[in-house]
Amino acid sequence: MADAQPQQQPAAQPAAKPAAKPAASPGASSRPLMITIIAIIGIIISIVSIYQVSGTIAEMMSIITVVIAVIGIIAYIILLKMKKIGLILAIIMGIILIILNAVSLSAAIEAITATTTVITVIIVIVLLIKRQLFA
Repeated sequence: MADAQPQQQPAAQPAAKPAAKPAASPGASSRPLMITIIAIIGIIISIVSIYQVSGTIAEMMSIITVVIAVIGIIAYIILLKMKKIGLILAIIMGIILIILNAVSLSAAIEAITATTTVITVIIVIVLLIKRQLFA
């Protein structure tokens, strides 16, 4: 009779763990800091534009300004999400806001209107330069 050797069972290998994603460093984002700053400033300018509407401006102009400012806030929030539609809306709303501010400036020179116009011009220029960041 042949010696019966006990069969050895293969050693159980530990289950392969899925590759873990590397931990993102704090503050890491796919959004450039410049876009974040522009979006925040744009939201602030849009809010200022809403509060800037006063009785000295014609009623129709104030309604248009409020609507454009609200659309501007929405555009800058979408811009924060790095969506191309946010870029397009922010540029269009910026240009319209520049035109409306230019009309307001010709009627009465106000420091807030002049400041928001200059900042909006800078925002539009930077967004046009950085448009390749948006897919």
